[in-house]
Amino acid sequence: MRPKRRVPAVLVTVLVVVALAELGVRAAGDAFPPPARWANPFADVKVDQMQERGTATTVLVGSSIVNAGFDPATLVEEGVPGPVYNAALPGSGTEAWVVWYPEVVVPVLGPQRAVIGVSVRDWNASTFDPADVERFREAEGFRRFTGQAGWLSQLDHAASGVSELVRYRSALRQPASVVAWNAGEPVDGWPRREIDDGGRYLGFDDVRYHRDPERLAERRDGSMADFRAGGPRQQAFETLLDGLANRGVRPTIVRLPAMTADLVAADVVTREQVARFDTQLRAVATARDLPLLDARSFDDRAELFADEYHLNEVGVQRLSRWTARGMAGVEERAG
Repeated sequence: MRPKRRVPAVLVTVLVVVALAELGVRAAGDAFPPPARWANPFADVKVDQMQERGTATTVLVGSSIVNAGFDPATLVEEGVPGPVYNAALPGSGTEAWVVWYPEVVVPVLGPQRAVIGVSVRDWNASTFDPADVERFREAEGFRRFTGQAGWLSQLDHAASGVSELVRYRSALRQPASVVAWNAGEPVDGWPRREIDDGGRYLGFDDVRYHRDPERLAERRDGSMADFRAGGPRQQAFETLLDGLANRGVRPTIVRLPAMTADLVAADVVTREQVARFDTQLRAVATARDLPLLDARSFDDRAELFADEYHLNEVGVQRLSRWTARGMAGVEERAG
């Protein structure tokens, strides 16, 4: 009679270690960030929020200037049809908007209205990067959302649903980043935490504006480098408007304020280019018979700003109420 094979001790040891590691990760709870699946670290959080909500009558559209700059609760209090969700995506340009809103936000939330905030920063043709669209479409989160994920991605997703050790394996390799993330510090490529239930980024609430030459130089050499209004930025914006309209969403455009005098004085943008931005935006709205709420009256009011184009909490509340009143006026005239 042949003797029974014994499981090698090393295999038992490995299984025990893996089991203990799995239990340890599970016990840690929310200490580890969910894996980043989208090309934008805020998209991971927002997709989860939107899918949990399931519906919104009005969505907010734009970049971080909108995401930090409008308070959904205040808009609803002032009469904007709710629920309102702040779907604006920090760090995104108009080239990504044409994918994120019509192909992700609208299918999940089914909104009837969109409030689209546009700043002069969003209109710089010189920093337009068409590769952003491809990065967004090729991201695992988007491919899985649209049913295009391959079998390896599906297998990983299934394993992540069973094992938290698999789900958080990337974070486990970066313990210093885990510590920083739990301390509230941003970690490149990881989902952000400073987002409330309405989708709004809270990073600028308590900041007060001061003119910072180094920050202005970063604008001049970064997001607003070699500023040239319109071009592919405008074209992408028009594509977004058409995409929303084709899906039955009625847009309202808001021309967002900025500390224009400081941007001009620091040679970040010229007065002529700012005027060109306003002319082009107005022409786009007129051509499509869309309401345009022009918030230039907020320009250069330092008490309302956290930096050159992000509002502080006082500015957020004032712009939210002003926008709600403007939308109500549009409805009255239409009626």
